[in-house]
Amino acid sequence: MGGLARRASVFKDIRGKSGDAPTFFIAGPMEFLPMDGTPAKDMALPLSNAYALLGYDLGLAGIPEAEWLKANNAPLPPGWMVCSERPQERVLDAKDGRVGVLMLPCAAKSGGSLGAEQLDAIRKSVRSLRERTRLVIGLSPWGYMMEMGFLKDQPGLFDILLGTGSGPGLQAAFSPDSRTLWVRSYTKGQGPNIIEVVRWPSGKPDWQWKAGDSIRAGVIGLGDNIAEDREMETRLSEISNLVRMDRP
Repeated sequence: MGGLARRASVFKDIRGKSGDAPTFFIAGPMEFLPMDGTPAKDMALPLSNAYALLGYDLGLAGIPEAEWLKANNAPLPPGWMVCSERPQERVLDAKDGRVGVLMLPCAAKSGGSLGAEQLDAIRKSVRSLRERTRLVIGLSPWGYMMEMGFLKDQPGLFDILLGTGSGPGLQAAFSPDSRTLWVRSYTKGQGPNIIEVVRWPSGKPDWQWKAGDSIRAGVIGLGDNIAEDREMETRLSEISNLVRMDRP
């Protein structure tokens, strides 16, 4: 479980260095359940406690993850929500503005397409968030191919799209109109994506992100050069003998 202990160290370092700059920690699905296999049941509560210690401002758990935690008497960590068939809105307060996060629906038609009602609900929620915030983020459980198609079909809908699900990780990519930064989490705890918004989007029709200027993105690798957080190590010690996968 060294990945979580190193992640905790990275998070503490970021919090310590951020000063007055607003910093948000956001997680998507597949943190509790991998894409293959199911963790031992005894790991549910320790994992829940470990993610509570990481202190995410917002987390989105997939339905199978939420069901697995509940079935094993483990609560969702504070700040976490469960993926729904409808988009879900959250607003995070920053010092000089507010950030809107739209958790995209987990239910899609077979073949990787959204239903018309789902798409209308997403657009309506984005309009609502834009009236109240300076930056709108989409948090997706859809996977690489569906996210790529969505960006093509819905140009400029989000300022940032945080992707999860099947497919490769992405350090930084831009939609064809450069109005949306697209990043995707890396599997197996390889490292957290880091995004620095240097300037708020202007809202003007011709506005675009400029990499390295108005926005910066990268990944912090969780290699052996990152110390393992002692508090997290203690939290994980109870499952040190349970790191196994129960496969069918």
